[in-house]
Formats: sequence, structure tokens, C-alpha cells
Amino acid sequence: MQIMSFSIVLSQIIERLGLQLVNKRLYRKSYFTDEVERLIRPVIAQYNNLVQQYPTNADHRKAKENQLLFLVMLHWLNLQSEPTLKILDIGGRGGLFAYYCKTYGHDAYVSDLELVLTKSPNKELLNLFQVNSFALQISPFEPLDTRGRKFDLITGFRTRFHSRLPFETGKEAEEHWGGEEWDFFLQDLASNVLTEQGRIFFMLNRLQEREKKEYVPENLKKLFRARGGRLRQHFLYFPNTKKIL
Repeated sequence: MQIMSFSIVLSQIIERLGLQLVNKRLYRKSYFTDEVERLIRPVIAQYNNLVQQYPTNADHRKAKENQLLFLVMLHWLNLQSEPTLKILDIGGRGGLFAYYCKTYGHDAYVSDLELVLTKSPNKELLNLFQVNSFALQISPFEPLDTRGRKFDLITGFRTRFHSRLPFETGKEAEEHWGGEEWDFFLQDLASNVLTEQGRIFFMLNRLQEREKKEYVPENLKKLFRARGGRLRQHFLYFPNTKKIL
């Protein structure tokens, strides 16, 4: 998975060489699969058993895909080379990304809805991975309560906190935050939750105008860029807290 854009010709050359480009770094293609195996090996039996408790085949597939996705994203953020960071993964469910971060020496926390964190197998996965977690409700125009903690990096993968309607209404009926909600949320993170050198990385989920087949509506693109964000399809990155304010 690659966030950067580059020419088709260059990508084909890289592919033929058996390499992968991630945030201006080249990796041999087997690196990530080998590294996933190394990281998961100490807990693989318990992890596989717990993942099978997810209710649908789509959940099982996503759990498998996330093993590779989260590691690639970790390297895109250069966390394999960073000194110890305090990281908050919003919507982290069972804590796999936080577990990866922990194995690379970071102080990682998982936040999610109380009912998600206490539901099986997420509860058992969090215990297996031994990562910190706390319940967090995200609502429009309400400051986040992170129990006074500040973080160097906030992440979120396939986020849904920006949906105005509950999941039970069906995906087709979902509505999403507009510019005012997003602006309040970003400024609250920058002012109250992130450290001075903090960063934000979101892999957005279902924030798109269907008729235009866009992940992000044009008005939100302008807002994100005005706040210093870098947007590539559904990947949203803010490398500098100060630019958000």
C-alpha cells in the first residue's frame, strides 16, 4: 500500500525489481510479510483463535489485511526509526497497531467506544497484546477527554467517528461531518491533546460523495489543506500541530 503518487513507469520499474516504495524509502517486497511474522510470532496461536471470534468473514479478512496494512503505515510514519513517542490510536479495537508500536519501543494507547473495548474478542486481544486502552466518545463540538494525557501522534484507521448517524441505520444512510465539525475537532486535538511537535494520521472511512466517487468532498479538502493537512485519497496526514491552529 502506497500513499505517495509517482509515475506508472517508475512504479513498474520498482515492481520488477521486487521493491516497494513507502514514504521515499525502498523495501524489498518480502520485508513487510517477514516483519509481520516476526512481530506476531510470540502471540500467533492466541491471536488466530481470537480473530476467529469476529462475527463475519469480512471481519476475518480485514483482521488479516490489517496485519500488513498497519506495519506499512507504521513505516510510512517512520515509527521504526523514531525515539519513544506517546501514541493514541483512535478506534483501535483489539489493539494490533498499538501492539506493533509497542514492539518498536513506543508508548501506545488504544481508544474506542466502551462497548467496543469490552466486547469479545477485542477485550481478550487487548489483554493478549498488553497495550493501554481507555474508552473515548467523540461527538461534534465537544472537547476530547483523554484524562489529561497528551500525545505525540494520533492515528485512526478506517475511522467512523465523523459519521453523524449510528452504524445500525445502514451505510447508505450515513451522513458525515461538515467543515465546522472537522475544524473544531482538529483545533481541539492541536490545542489540548497533541504535544507541540504532535502529528495526526487518519485513514478515512466512508467520507466521500458517492456521485463524484471522491473520498473527501471539495470543501473538506480545502479545510484540511488550509490547516496544513496532506491528503491522498482517503489518507489524511497533519505533520505539524502548529499549522492546524
